[in-house]
Amino acid sequence: LPRQFPDSASVGGLPVRSLMCAPLSSQDGKALGAIQIDTRSRSAKFNQDDLRLLLGVANQASIALSNARMHRHLLALQARERDLE
Repeated sequence: LPRQFPDSASVGGLPVRSLMCAPLSSQDGKALGAIQIDTRSRSAKFNQDDLRLLLGVANQASIALSNARMHRHLLALQARERDLE
């Protein structure tokens, strides 16, 4: 992995105290990515409310990503139509 992504580090090697991850997915269930947040603070640990908030943010980000993809597809279709005219 280091050869593929030389500037990235494994989470296991970081001084992370608390970590949360939420999936980003399209409406048809296809994986788009993930949001991960972490903290090094000894006193701050994520709780259930934090996770609910992260899942809400991930849901909104998923919708925005899907909308951006649909918009890009629509622009490409419009360009093809102009070319055919």
